[in-house]
Amino acid sequence: MSPNRFTNFLNKQDKDVFASLAEDEVCKILEEIGYVIKKHSDMSEEDQPNTIYGQVPFRRMRLDFALINAKIAIEVQGDYWHANTATQLSATQAQNKLRDQRKEKALHKEGWKLIKLWEEDIQKRPERIRQHLHSSILKLIEV
Repeated sequence: MSPNRFTNFLNKQDKDVFASLAEDEVCKILEEIGYVIKKHSDMSEEDQPNTIYGQVPFRRMRLDFALINAKIAIEVQGDYWHANTATQLSATQAQNKLRDQRKEKALHKEGWKLIKLWEEDIQKRPERIRQHLHSSILKLIEV
């Protein structure tokens, strides 16, 4: 992938690109630990096991990242939109939390494993996120 991968991630019209800076940062981390990141529209049966797809359709939702064959989803949770520290939720935050719960339940029902990452951790502790992603993916692939 080119060094300026997904430079159009702010273009909300393109559903194949990342929706946030935190997702773009996770993309960089995944590449640094050896994964190949591709848009879901570029899926191919010839892809290697280390291929991770971005913005993968799942039911009527999207997964931020997915290792399809291993059924591992990686979700990047924005602190505000997913109410990381909010004690009183706005209507939008409450709706997002319900959607997140439905997505998580649907993933588990279909045998997927989920890795959740918070925006704050990605920004403030990227090395910890790198280690967590690497060890979690390896552990979940073995299961």
